Amino acid sequence: MGTHPRLLHRGAHGPAYRAFIHPDDFARTEAEAARINTGANTIAFENRYRCKDGTYRWLEWRARPDMERQIIFAAARDTTRFKQLEDELRANSALQRAMLDGANLAIISCRPDGIIQGFNVGAEQLLGYKTAEVIGKNSPSIFHDPQEIARRAAFLTQELGYPVEVGFQTFVAKALLGPPDENEWTYIRKDGSRIPVMLTVTIMRDDSGQTTGYLGIASDLTAKRQADRAQLELEARLQAILDNTTAVVFLKDREGNYQTVNRRFEELFHLTREQMAGKNDYDIFPPEFARAFRDNDAKVLATGQAMVLEEIAPHAGVAHTYVSVKFPVLDSENQIIALGGIATDITDRKRAEMELRDREARLSSILETAVEAIVTMDEKGLIQSINPAAAEIFGYQRGEIIGRNISVIVPAPNLLSPSLTSQNVPPAPDTERLDRAGSSSDAARTAASFHSSCR
Repeated sequence: MGTHPRLLHRGAHGPAYRAFIHPDDFARTEAEAARINTGANTIAFENRYRCKDGTYRWLEWRARPDMERQIIFAAARDTTRFKQLEDELRANSALQRAMLDGANLAIISCRPDGIIQGFNVGAEQLLGYKTAEVIGKNSPSIFHDPQEIARRAAFLTQELGYPVEVGFQTFVAKALLGPPDENEWTYIRKDGSRIPVMLTVTIMRDDSGQTTGYLGIASDLTAKRQADRAQLELEARLQAILDNTTAVVFLKDREGNYQTVNRRFEELFHLTREQMAGKNDYDIFPPEFARAFRDNDAKVLATGQAMVLEEIAPHAGVAHTYVSVKFPVLDSENQIIALGGIATDITDRKRAEMELRDREARLSSILETAVEAIVTMDEKGLIQSINPAAAEIFGYQRGEIIGRNISVIVPAPNLLSPSLTSQNVPPAPDTERLDRAGSSSDAARTAASFHSSCR
């Protein structure tokens, strides 16, 4: 301690040791000294003594008085380091407790026999029990549905190949075999309400590998279950929309593997949604078609932009023409994670357009080669077209006559259409004038009659 022994001798005002005792330990030391003076022995009394440098050290005393000779035999050992370790341990324990209580988890520890020995604040809040109600008194089985425990025990019995007892053993059987065991369970709160939880059970062992207890950490799955249910409902509504459209709808990953398709796709290509999952275009379509689909997919993925494309797909042994809208699907960070497609069959429309073009071509050929004058006009009597024979007969170029009133070449009295009477078709200045030279001709009446009959 750095103090000369003489300084510890009894002085005029009492024992000199009083000056060296820590103020916080003075009262206890005086009480222990009084007890020794009655003849009692001291086995392990601790107090702090001041050293020469002003610091204090912990001493553990053993003392025995000799009442006949009025002598006290005492010995002390320095326990300062042990006290420091205790303080550190308490600090660590307080920190661990604060961490456990601050975690948004229910943490329950049990003795090897399954009786609860630790119950954090999270467990109190989740289950509604106070720590004093369960520690040293109950097994975690009081928080569980007995039927659920029995079902789990039966499952483990079949899985592990040996009987698993219904009860606490059900919770720890898998964890005893290796890594922590994680499973969904239903907790029953003190008020009887039920909570879905994810429970992880870990075995606690000492340095020799002996089991010292069990640790269960449970997280409340209520919010997750609600979110999952809402997601499933949303997906079901979206799938209902997709399944009731006549368009073909599909989703592929970046590698071209189908993730989902709608009912129309299933009907056309005779593959279910489950059968399509993981397949690519080469698994379903002939190579030439699959290659074209993948090339178009690559363009969308490369540009990151939606594209409207005309594609050919075979089904029922016939090649069908589709207008496909292909677009990138982005994640929350705007990274492309998939490709979506909506394809509409336009085969009938394409066929109708081709037939219409064929009819127009045939009609144009007839008009161009006919020897009769053929003139068409709209409901207002404005000329829409004339064939070469009409241009030659009337002496007009097509560009000169298109858009002018029919009365330029056909006098009103010769018009047979009820809608083109003298009251709604202005008469030509010369009602007998038909050709550009002003001469009258039977061709005018023929043209007008032909037109009227064709309308």
